[in-house]
Amino acid sequence: MNDTHVNRIRRDPNFIELTRSRKAFGWTLTIVMLLIYYGYIYLVAYQKPLIARPLFGAVTVGLVLGLGVI
Repeated sequence: MNDTHVNRIRRDPNFIELTRSRKAFGWTLTIVMLLIYYGYIYLVAYQKPLIARPLFGAVTVGLVLGLGVI
């Protein structure tokens, strides 16, 4: 691919819209992941009785949520 093809693709309105929407989607996923992660850390730090509550056997709420974060 030469420079004229690359420049033509970069100026294409569809390509510009695609890169813009991809970047916005990436930032949205980043914010969602940070909220999930820090929400879990908050629960571990300040809601220990909730995290330690057993669901069945040795499986606790914290274990299930931790696997969900991963």
